[in-house]
Amino acid sequence: MNHRLPVTLVISAPGTNGHQIYNRIVNDDDESRVTAIAPWPRSKATQAQSGLTLIRTTERLKRLGKGCSCCTVRGDILSKVRQIVESRSADQIVIQVPPRSDLEALSKTFSVADDQGRVLGNEAYVSRVVTVVDGGTVLNVSRSSLGDRLADLVGTAHAVWVDGAEGLGPEQLAEVVDVMGTMNPTANILRGNGDDILLSKFRVEALIPPALEPLAGAALGGLEVGASCVLPAR
Repeated sequence: MNHRLPVTLVISAPGTNGHQIYNRIVNDDDESRVTAIAPWPRSKATQAQSGLTLIRTTERLKRLGKGCSCCTVRGDILSKVRQIVESRSADQIVIQVPPRSDLEALSKTFSVADDQGRVLGNEAYVSRVVTVVDGGTVLNVSRSSLGDRLADLVGTAHAVWVDGAEGLGPEQLAEVVDVMGTMNPTANILRGNGDDILLSKFRVEALIPPALEPLAGAALGGLEVGASCVLPAR
């Protein structure tokens, strides 16, 4: 397949309300068909105005190949993205990722060959990773027991959306931007106002893209993208 569907991951960091964030994501491009995959339903009040086709999912891990742990993927994402690709019903996909999701398994979903030798990454690819943090609480989270998890999620991102940034004082905002920059020096820091989160803000051409696909390969410990998972000989 020559044309691969772009996928945007929207990751909710600790301290954010992922369901609330999902309700505020809006496709503001009338010429682009966007399907959103999320673990929550969309509220009726926002569904009609979202400009999105909505698919609800439940996280389900699946072992491919010989069943070894190095080839654990998100089975639910694998099947749903394939359905979207095969139906040609979307021009891009958005996947909403809760704070506790297994990012390693999610990245491998696009990299590891299934039992038929098919690689999802040949049909769809992660073009953007956006981590959403709450501007009012992110500094406290960074100093808490969740600080390492926050750093991991911010560190994977092309962009960090600081929700409610426009309501922060200048000193607090400067500290938030500095902390996010320390966690990920190459990420774009986007300042939200607590209203709609417009997908146009995440366009590839507007971001500095340290692509996720190499990250997925690194997470496999040297297993090449698209390689089948096999157990070592004894």
